[in-house]
Amino acid sequence: MNLNVIMQASKETLLETGMHPPMLHIHYKFNQADSLVLGGLPGDFQDMHRVLFLLGRDWGEKRTGRDIEALCFINEAYVARRAIDNPRLHVRPKDDPDHREALLFLVLDVVPAEPGEPKPTLKLSIHVVEQIRDNAGKILDLIPDDEPHETSTPSITPTHAFLAGWSSSRMSEERQREIIARAKRDTRKRRITEEWGQ
Repeated sequence: MNLNVIMQASKETLLETGMHPPMLHIHYKFNQADSLVLGGLPGDFQDMHRVLFLLGRDWGEKRTGRDIEALCFINEAYVARRAIDNPRLHVRPKDDPDHREALLFLVLDVVPAEPGEPKPTLKLSIHVVEQIRDNAGKILDLIPDDEPHETSTPSITPTHAFLAGWSSSRMSEERQREIIARAKRDTRKRRITEEWGQ
């Protein structure tokens, strides 16, 4: 996946239109790719992940015979940098008076499993590109942060949700039934624990 090309196209879109719709770039093996404009995504994270899981499942059924190498989810966002002892640490970035407007590029690389390993490794990097506006609110330029933020810790992002849906489209029906039954058991157990405080 050529992130520089994707970032340049996103910059041109933002400078021309003043906005950037949520997008997902899908890069497959053998240099094949798809780009999806995701208009109307829900603002709630759980709902957004549910939509992207279902989209991934549907897309996986349409793109049989392809293997994902990388995903890039692009979205406009408010960001704020704070010290750990900042009293506004838990304030949502859009409610922080010191917030910045940015384009976020969430890149999920799927590193194939080595022989003997059960599944591939997922590597997430987050690239923050700040939007610079004039006094009238027109976007003048985009300035990327010096370094991407990389993590190997498990986290759930829109790219993970899409990949989970994609992967589920390749499971056998028996495996799908096992996962659904386990999810129902876990949900029932969690509900009982919450009700009885155990």
